[in-house]
Parts: sequence; structure tokens; C-alpha cells
Amino acid sequence: MLAHCTDKIQRLVAWFQANPILKVGLDGHAAEAQPEERALTPGRVQVLRAVLIERGVDSGRIQIGDFGERQPVCTVSTEQCRGLNRRIEVLFTTHQL
Repeated sequence: MLAHCTDKIQRLVAWFQANPILKVGLDGHAAEAQPEERALTPGRVQVLRAVLIERGVDSGRIQIGDFGERQPVCTVSTEQCRGLNRRIEVLFTTHQL
């Protein structure tokens, strides 16, 4: 887990604690359609899931998805843009996804 994600993770854990009936879906996104980039996406999501569980979030409240490169937030071919596309989106819900 990258160091700059620590604050975001703490806020997410606090949100779970403040909202005990809600669930989330974690959806991983890749930077490009290259197979090696796409292969890293599930691992990123699993690491976040493991960290949340380690910090006390019930595993039953977390579902995993994978949109991959199908929904980029940036389409310019630069490293900065690729960095924006390597992300995990957190979808909040009260129902099973």
C-alpha cells in the first residue's frame, strides 16, 4: 500500500465504523489495456480489502469488482494520466452488489 493512501484508508475505516449497516464494492481500474497492467489490478483491490479487514472492517461488508481499463478518467498517453487511471473506486451501498 502506498504511503499517500494511509489518510484515505483511515477515513474509509472511520466511515465503516460510523455506518455499521452499509457495504462497499471495491472496483479496480488499470492504466491501459496492456496485459501486464491489467494483471496488477486485482492485486491492488485485494491489498486494500486486506488492509480494511486488518483494521477491523468485517469482510462481509466488502465486495470486489474489476472495471479494468474500460472506464479511464484520463485518456492522454502520459505517465501522469496513467497514474490517474490506476485507482480503486469505492462504491457505497446498503444492498448486496
